[in-house]
Amino acid sequence: MKAGIFMLTKSEQRVVVLVVLALLTAAFVRYWRDAVSEQQLKSPGNSATATPLSSPEDTQLNMEESADNNAGERRPLPSPQSSP
Repeated sequence: MKAGIFMLTKSEQRVVVLVVLALLTAAFVRYWRDAVSEQQLKSPGNSATATPLSSPEDTQLNMEESADNNAGERRPLPSPQSSP
């Protein structure tokens, strides 16, 4: 048997192979997602836009606004608040 720096048992070799495969898979997925998102941004015919999620407070305010708008009264929209 050869003596070397990387003398590993079979189970240790499997762990190293699995870790390397996991890292390669993660790198490929990240590359693929970036490539797809850039492709979607470049295509002018794509109408997919991100819509912000609303909080329950925003939903309540929107419901109140719609009731007020039905009554003929208009209130200004609440400004978005940044979270720390």
